[in-house]
Amino acid sequence: MLEHLTWLKGARSAPSAHNTQPWQFRILDDGDILVLWSKERQLYASDPTNRDLYLALGACVESACLMAAREGQPMTFVYSDSTDNVIGLLKKSDTTIADPERELARLLEKRQTGRIAHEKIVVSAHVLDLMHAQAADGGFKLFVTQNKNDMAQLAALSKEATAAQFADSAVHEELWQWLRLVPGDSAYLRDGLTADCLNLHGLVLSATRALLMPSRMRLLSKLGIHNLLSMDTEALVKKTAAMCLLTSTDLKRKTLIDGGRLLLRLWLTACQNELTTHPVSALLDCQATVLPTAKVLNASEQDLPIAIYRMGATKAVPRAPRLPLGELLLNYGDSSKQMGTDSNAHN
Repeated sequence: MLEHLTWLKGARSAPSAHNTQPWQFRILDDGDILVLWSKERQLYASDPTNRDLYLALGACVESACLMAAREGQPMTFVYSDSTDNVIGLLKKSDTTIADPERELARLLEKRQTGRIAHEKIVVSAHVLDLMHAQAADGGFKLFVTQNKNDMAQLAALSKEATAAQFADSAVHEELWQWLRLVPGDSAYLRDGLTADCLNLHGLVLSATRALLMPSRMRLLSKLGIHNLLSMDTEALVKKTAAMCLLTSTDLKRKTLIDGGRLLLRLWLTACQNELTTHPVSALLDCQATVLPTAKVLNASEQDLPIAIYRMGATKAVPRAPRLPLGELLLNYGDSSKQMGTDSNAHN
């Protein structure tokens, strides 16, 4: 029934922290589409500033616009400074899509997050030049390193950040709520981080289920064993082809939403060049590792980190599941509720 809403299919394909898929939409009487988020899908403990939330919403908006344009139904996004859980409107547009845009749009279903070790390659200067230009065009900066010594430092920082998250009961319990480690579970094909997309199988999967239980993690943290568990992240970052840091001049909501739109385009460009991407958000979520991370990547104090991710070549990996289209679309047309005035829009 909703298959004709091509923009909605595009929006659903966007990435989000823990694959929470927080976006929701309401089609208004005039045909405009209200873009908002579900407060039930916010990460209150691990994303207290809403940085990851706004990046995800920006990526969702960009995915919707690219898909709509690809299918000959172009749209534009108009930002709203609402204090509620509304970020703006998607509106019909007469803009025609350029060939480079069309190429990116074709990759929306192919793009995937690669949470595994990278092949031993060097990301070409051509690809990096494209990405630096994309970032600059959007008013952002992209810092990239492929240096082994830098990667070793970032790996150590990743271990520290991951251990800090394990030791924070609220943060870890929130992660546990979004882990899908039982393939037969009813939520396995809906949202969250599945065993398949995390590349967990057999005995490793069983051990992960046992060790990451919140009650057990609290005990492991008291004993200091959580530091050993974070070594997996350290090893993964060491085997990274390129680490990329996206920065801005401020951390306002609109800037982060614009940053999310850019981030989606950067990841599609990576996909276009047979590369996968993988956020290492712990480096920015842990206050103790933010500045050291930026320093390794040669960012200045004025360059405020908003996203960091691994980029390289990997084998094909499963994509994370997506919610049904119908769950993303709230009631059709409700002219009595104007943008930013419906405090229960997330229900």
